[in-house]
Amino acid sequence: MAKEPQRSVLMGAIALALACGPRVENDDAEAADASPDVVDGQCEDGSCPLACGDRPCAGALGMGWCIDDKCSPVPMECVVESRSENDCKTVCEGVADGFVCVENGCEGATAFGYPGPATQTIAFCGESTPEIQEAVVYIEGPCDAPLVFTGEGSFELYQCCCDDPAH
Repeated sequence: MAKEPQRSVLMGAIALALACGPRVENDDAEAADASPDVVDGQCEDGSCPLACGDRPCAGALGMGWCIDDKCSPVPMECVVESRSENDCKTVCEGVADGFVCVENGCEGATAFGYPGPATQTIAFCGESTPEIQEAVVYIEGPCDAPLVFTGEGSFELYQCCCDDPAH
């Protein structure tokens, strides 16, 4: 099922980060003492740690943060029809040893569909501009759901919600 796009509260135009870990919800002010890795004024409580020490946590679409020394899952790997992977489970396992797909783990999405012509979407994949954040479609569902490239509900390009449980 597709979900209407949501605006991310993190910085725009942040590069993909591959060293990310389990999603940990921020139920209290634990993030407030991460002073060097904070984006002032960009979050509800005024703090958003973007890295766990020297490990960057922020990824595509401005998603990802560090809480309790763990990076949250982030969208990664720009997937087009010509790639052999056809679901997010396989895509994430191909990122690096130990990476896994996280069902609905990136702000409620398992995958992100980029609408528009292939040449345009490939150029925008991984960007975090407000226009791209507004246009991308959040896709909920299981990690083994097929990525659809033709017909109704299809996209030219996808990104999957991946995680490295070790970090």
